[in-house]
Amino acid sequence: MYFCYVWITIWYQGYMKLSSVTAGMKELIWYFFRIFAVFNLIWLPGMVLGVIGGSHVWKYANLAKVGLLFCGIQPIISFCFAMMKLDVRNYTINLLTLSYIRKAQESTPTATDDELEIAC
Repeated sequence: MYFCYVWITIWYQGYMKLSSVTAGMKELIWYFFRIFAVFNLIWLPGMVLGVIGGSHVWKYANLAKVGLLFCGIQPIISFCFAMMKLDVRNYTINLLTLSYIRKAQESTPTATDDELEIAC
């Protein structure tokens, strides 16, 4: 509810002018939209359905199952929304392909055969 209040306050007070939207501002808008969408369209209905279905099991047993389904898909949807951001996607790809380890190994100097003979 607090998020909705802040969103309405920003909109009606004119704190964000649409004529001065930059690329960074668009990223920020998408960030808050993703939070709003996940919370209000997935998590909140899932919890309401789960509570209603759980409190009246004999009458609304299927609502509890649907509510748990909503709560179960919420991390998947959140992950997909997070992958929409370019920097998060690049960092995730670098992490999964272990590119940080490969870069660290490539940047360390290796001893040549001549250096090994001199050391011995």
